Amino acid sequence: MEQSLTETREFGLTFARLVAGLAVDPHGYFEKQYVARIENAQSTEEIKGVVVHLVHWIESPVISSQERDTLKRELDQLNLPTLEDIGRNNFP
Repeated sequence: MEQSLTETREFGLTFARLVAGLAVDPHGYFEKQYVARIENAQSTEEIKGVVVHLVHWIESPVISSQERDTLKRELDQLNLPTLEDIGRNNFP
């Protein structure tokens, strides 16, 4: 597996798990679904598509600005790209 695919997959899994914390999902189906999609992806483009889809969900009215701010702080604490950068496909 090439290095960039591994890096992108690791980032995608971390991001999906952080985002799953925003979902009202007591059984964890949201996290399982997105983690599986990222784990089974065959290319960086496929992973990036899943991650960008999650960013669009985060930016929807379903997520409060307070929840978004919490996620932004978590990304910053982990030295990960901002939501804006992720939305522009600017991540590992």
